[in-house]
Amino acid sequence: MSALLWEREVGPLVTTSQLEALLRVSRQAINEGVWSHRIFALPMEQGDCVYPLWQFGPNSEPLRGIAEIVNLFADAVETTWTIASWLVADEPELDGRPPIEVLRSGDRADVLEAARRYAERLRR
Repeated sequence: MSALLWEREVGPLVTTSQLEALLRVSRQAINEGVWSHRIFALPMEQGDCVYPLWQFGPNSEPLRGIAEIVNLFADAVETTWTIASWLVADEPELDGRPPIEVLRSGDRADVLEAARRYAERLRR
């Protein structure tokens, strides 16, 4: 699926170069953030990555909880696109709100529990 179609599904996406400018960091710092799961990357077919803007707070800092969510899903999904789709979809366990919205409001515990349960269902 093209980045444009995915952007309709998961929200605004930026390239690595755009993220470098936004965060005012090097490509190496971004790669380290991705490796540690502090920055959520979505792989593209040509080997590049794009990054959803919703993962960053008002001061461009990565939201707390992203790394834990990625770790919870690590062995339950084949691609981070599945995690991104879950994060932006209405989640019944969160009163029908998208997990990223609840995470942005600061309620990490409920989102992490919903992620754990959803990942368990995917493993079955």
